[in-house]
Amino acid sequence: MNKLNRDIILYLLIFGCFLILIIPSSVEMNGSHRDVVNLRTSGDFGGFNWTIEYRGPYSTNGIDMAEDTSGNLYLLASSLGRILVKYNSEGSFIWNKTIFSVGEKMVIDSADNLYIAGNNYSDICLIKYNINGNKQWIRTWDSGLIDNIKGITLDSFGNVYITGQANYNSSVVGSGDMVVLKYNSTGHLLLNKTWGKNNLLEQAESVVVDSNNNIYLAGWYKDPSTEWILVKLNLTGDYQWNSTYVGGGPRAHITFDAILDSNDNIYLVGVTDLSGLPSTDVSLIKLNNLGYYGWNATWDNGLSENGRCIAIDSKDNIFIAGQIRTGDPDNDYDALLLKYDIDGNQIWNTTWERIYEWAIPGYWDDSFNEIFVSPIDNDVYLVGTSNVGPSENNATIVKLENTPPEMIPTLTVTTPNRSNLAEGRWIPGMSYCIYWNSTGNISNVEIELWNETLQTPFIAFVRDINVSTINDGEYNWTVPLDIKGWSPFYIKIIDVSNPTTYDFSEKFAIYTPVESDSQNIPGYNIFFLLGIFCVVSILLFKNRNKSI
Repeated sequence: MNKLNRDIILYLLIFGCFLILIIPSSVEMNGSHRDVVNLRTSGDFGGFNWTIEYRGPYSTNGIDMAEDTSGNLYLLASSLGRILVKYNSEGSFIWNKTIFSVGEKMVIDSADNLYIAGNNYSDICLIKYNINGNKQWIRTWDSGLIDNIKGITLDSFGNVYITGQANYNSSVVGSGDMVVLKYNSTGHLLLNKTWGKNNLLEQAESVVVDSNNNIYLAGWYKDPSTEWILVKLNLTGDYQWNSTYVGGGPRAHITFDAILDSNDNIYLVGVTDLSGLPSTDVSLIKLNNLGYYGWNATWDNGLSENGRCIAIDSKDNIFIAGQIRTGDPDNDYDALLLKYDIDGNQIWNTTWERIYEWAIPGYWDDSFNEIFVSPIDNDVYLVGTSNVGPSENNATIVKLENTPPEMIPTLTVTTPNRSNLAEGRWIPGMSYCIYWNSTGNISNVEIELWNETLQTPFIAFVRDINVSTINDGEYNWTVPLDIKGWSPFYIKIIDVSNPTTYDFSEKFAIYTPVESDSQNIPGYNIFFLLGIFCVVSILLFKNRNKSI
């Protein structure tokens, strides 16, 4: 082989490796697991558990996700039309189906029926599917103008609520109102209400229903800048009140999502722009069910970020997901996740992007589009989109285990121990303090005395000291006079409700003084030593005399 041929083969190999790097891998219709890398993570964030990517026949976006009563996950994705993908709770693929070509939001009721709402041209559309993804019925609603859907939820009776915008006419300034539609499980329309300020543009982005079935519409209006607004309707759709933001920055204060906590307080998430610059910050606002302001929190990384969706767990911890500009040379966006406590204090924050992006420069944007907390195990699931090439996207599902590890109950006896006993012994008739501490769910404890003898080389129960006392603390015990001898003893402390949880103290002695000879033993030792000294001295003296 001449040098020219070798050079050609070498160049082809290099070019082939380059193609492998830059051309996105073809992902099967059933999706696949891929790694993501956590970036700019606060110290308290523990990391995601797993990530799945799904790609349909064309560029695919992750739209929404829901969970059935068995913990199975349903991904709503767009790939020209709409695809419904089912996974088990560990993220293993079960099936996928191409469904009706519309779908923006999805919920699952207690009977595992799926409701998908979307926009059918200029009308609002609601479709019901069974657990196998088979269509049951379809309903459309038309205000006569342009309508679109933005949010969906269920009440405790399984009724479906849809919200968004109605009556929009692009040629009329100030047209467009908030709308809410209520359907029962058979598709019967129970309620339709629109609400708006005079000659102003409004849009609801989210709908929530409280424990008394009052309805809250969260969104924004324009006058002339864009401001957030929350509207409350009662069970029958009658207007109660509205709360809004007045004043502030010259640009935007927009709500994109809302959630209720266990006390029916409302949390709004979106973006705020107090500076007037072309950048936004994450905004979180708390109001009570009367519309009174509680607090607000903003998050800013110095560039631009937004909060798109919100969820709350069983402990009323708040999770916000969205997108953040990285500030990298390519100026791309990463997905964003924030966690707050119920008082608005941030617990941690994290952003991430696909590992694959690092290999090639360019605009490789990632985002979280929806978030929910599982009512089964309190874990957090996010669905989003990752850009994997020019005009090429994959849908992404991320799981964050949010279930706190169960604290195993423990008991620890801290005293008696040899370091705080005079020669490691207690004396009958004297009082001593037994100390212990515990962790986990410990009830009252029982205190016992155990011993170890030559006749019983195992530890054996001696007597009860106290059969029930507090689960963490101290107990003052007077050693009974009838306990005699040098036998090694132990204090055992036991959880009363769970006897398998216990702890022994260090080994110690209960020392009984012997009156007959205890005071004379040291004297005898001295005389014995003096006697030996005298005998040795005499022998040395005799040997010396003999030598003379």
